[in-house]
Amino acid sequence: MHTEIQTRVAEILDQYSAQHADVAWLLCDRHPVERVALTVIDERLNATALTYGDLADSSRRFAALLKAKGVRRGDRVAAVMGKGADLVTTLLGIWRVGAVYVPLFTAFAEEALRSRLVSAAVVLVVADEDQLSKVPQGDWEILVAGTTRVDGLQAQLASVSADSGPSVAVGGDGPLVHMFTSGTTGTPKGVIHPVRYAAGWHSYLEFGLGVGKEHLLVLP
Repeated sequence: MHTEIQTRVAEILDQYSAQHADVAWLLCDRHPVERVALTVIDERLNATALTYGDLADSSRRFAALLKAKGVRRGDRVAAVMGKGADLVTTLLGIWRVGAVYVPLFTAFAEEALRSRLVSAAVVLVVADEDQLSKVPQGDWEILVAGTTRVDGLQAQLASVSADSGPSVAVGGDGPLVHMFTSGTTGTPKGVIHPVRYAAGWHSYLEFGLGVGKEHLLVLP
């Protein structure tokens, strides 16, 4: 392996494996606020660019909302959402408070969602409005995204301050994602990815897809 690549790989591993690794800083806050973080293309092919500053603001508001709802470090927060700006806000907000993201496939039926929500001991579910009918009632609160309704995500974000306090650094061994096996050959099994696992995502984007390190927003 080329020496420069070895050095860069070691740098990425060190960042995500550090004892005090802070996910919000690694994925968002260390970047210039004016730099474009991602571009969302809607079904009509309209493009909306979001900067790191935009994501920092929206995710801090979501973190404040989570705190107000009693979500704390280590709690599991699930999302049944399509890929878009609300999902990125949700993930970054979850990680700002040190909580753990539970991804739920939008093609799952109600019982598949229920089994994973119960097994992971989820405390809150964020669901797009078109997924809401499949989310069962249980020991979790449900927050609706992708809607303008008064109890929806955007309305609640507008009502809270972006001052959510400092982000929680859980460290490289801290839990980041609590996902599940497919369940095609038995009961779905929970698999917890630590923060340092994200070094693999980052490396793939940089070395496999050629995304410059100054542009990366690494999300699962």
